[in-house]
Amino acid sequence: MSYSIYVPQLDLIIGTGFYTDDIDAVLNDMKMLSDEQLSQSMRTIMLFTFIIVVVVSLFGFVINRSIISPIRLFDESIRSFASGDADLTARMPDFTVPEFNQLSKNFNLFVKSLHQIISNVSAVSQDVMAETISMSERSDKVNSVVMNQRSETEQIATAMAELTTSSHEISSNAEQAANSAQDADNNAQVAMGTVNEASESVKTLASELVMLFLN
Repeated sequence: MSYSIYVPQLDLIIGTGFYTDDIDAVLNDMKMLSDEQLSQSMRTIMLFTFIIVVVVSLFGFVINRSIISPIRLFDESIRSFASGDADLTARMPDFTVPEFNQLSKNFNLFVKSLHQIISNVSAVSQDVMAETISMSERSDKVNSVVMNQRSETEQIATAMAELTTSSHEISSNAEQAANSAQDADNNAQVAMGTVNEASESVKTLASELVMLFLN
């Protein structure tokens, strides 16, 4: 490959040139080196990409287990409480994640408080049931006493009715006796009058006889 230029003032031609075979060889070497470096770079990039994907996958798996597992455990616990089969003595385990560990402690405190409240309510319910049974027994005794008193009251009422009837009969008999006594007194007075009249008649007759004997 050559290049030349004509200088009119000097009536001179200046030229230069070089062989392109060496340049082509150098270019071919540079191209091959570039292709090899590109291939090496691609392999390196693919290797780093694979490593990054593996690391990200492992990291995602660990994050998934550290987040999803506690959430799933919370969900199972809440479902257990909602279904009515909750074991209030059970406690959630500690977690490596600080946030979930604190949440687990708070949840355990809540379950413990709920257990104490339900235990107290159960104890109070048993006391109320025992007191209810005792009150029922006392009520039965009171009812028995009331029934006995009612029976005795009915007997007393019957006796009072009989006594009232007897009093009426006694009063009637007393009234009849009083009437009889009054009649007897009246008869006695009549008899007394008759006796007095007879006595007067006897006295008169005696006087007449005395007068007759004297004459």
